[in-house]
Amino acid sequence: MRVSTLSNFLFLTSQAQQHFQNISKLIREISTGKKSDLYTSEPEKVTELVSVKWDISKVQQYEDNIKFAKGILLTADDVLGNVYDTLVTVKEKLVEAANAHSDYEYETLKQELLELKNRLLQYANTRVGDYYIFAGNKYNSQPFDADGNYSGGTDFYIKVSDNDSSILFADGSQAFGNGTSSVFAVIQNAIDNITDQATVEQAIADIENYLSSVDTLRAKIGANEQKLEGYYTTYSEILDNLKKRQSDIEGVDVDEAISDYQLANTTYQAILSVLGKELSQNPVLLKYF
Repeated sequence: MRVSTLSNFLFLTSQAQQHFQNISKLIREISTGKKSDLYTSEPEKVTELVSVKWDISKVQQYEDNIKFAKGILLTADDVLGNVYDTLVTVKEKLVEAANAHSDYEYETLKQELLELKNRLLQYANTRVGDYYIFAGNKYNSQPFDADGNYSGGTDFYIKVSDNDSSILFADGSQAFGNGTSSVFAVIQNAIDNITDQATVEQAIADIENYLSSVDTLRAKIGANEQKLEGYYTTYSEILDNLKKRQSDIEGVDVDEAISDYQLANTTYQAILSVLGKELSQNPVLLKYF
């Protein structure tokens, strides 16, 4: 090969390689919609991109926390509504017991009160998946035993912003009491002493207090539900803006990239054609050299 021919071959080969690399880059950008050389072409934007991606990750985690918490709190709210209605029925049965006279009435009321007590116990031990929603920070264990003893923990909170949290699993003793001071013990004592007027009247007063306690816990849960809704709406807007900013930083103009690809490919094919003539070879084969 003559020196001039060798020189032309090396030059054209170098040009072909450059255009091939550019074509490969453009294909990646067209297929992904993202700049493939951002870190080298626009290093000043890299720090901002890292910050934006971190913010997106953080907000998405808060969103996930909120979605989970909303499901738990909605269930807790529904259950406490059922608890309240059941306690109202318990009170009604106790009023009937205070006015009963026959053994048949007493036996019937004892059975009905026992069924209501067991229903309340089931509510108190409500589980969502593997979590007991009224077990506080001991949410993996059943909080109440058959006697009404509470083995759960204090309220458990989940982070929903940099500086705020929401209740997730509530301390069930706030609504149901604990041990001999539990609603279950009150009902059982009334059952055991169904004919004693003073005991039944005291039980009615105690049930009134538990109705108030259930209302208080339900109000706390409702307030947290409202807070979560507010955060969720805000985070949806923030995420939209962050993702748009991320796209602005690392995105490519696909139409422009396609145009550049067509130009680069045309030039590449022309170089291969010239190389083919230079070496009297099929330009297609040169793609594999």
